[in-house]
Amino acid sequence: MTLQLIGLGAARLACGYRLWVSFREPPTLWRTAFTVGIVCAALGVTLQSFSPQVDALTAPSVGSLLNHLVIIVGLASVQVYSTIRARCASPARIDDDRVHRVSSSRSPSRKPNAGAGRFATPL
Repeated sequence: MTLQLIGLGAARLACGYRLWVSFREPPTLWRTAFTVGIVCAALGVTLQSFSPQVDALTAPSVGSLLNHLVIIVGLASVQVYSTIRARCASPARIDDDRVHRVSSSRSPSRKPNAGAGRFATPL
């Protein structure tokens, strides 16, 4: 029982911190989706802990149903968060593109026949 109370406290602290950060920062879709996921996780843990009490107050299996609905909403919001963050990330560069970009950004040599090396044709 003590471990369960520690888990509930940790989930509620994480939820409170995430809500505080969300209300303090400018609103964005990814931040809102992440916050909904954290809140749903804390609510899901709480509902799982008190499922028998919820069932006693309502009908059988209502606590479990509410818990599953909260988990589904939380997972959907995490999926939205992941999709938004993936679209905002910069695409990875291909190695050939990087090599070409580095070599083309070098300053040109002052010699007119630069880069010919030992394969240069005599003039």
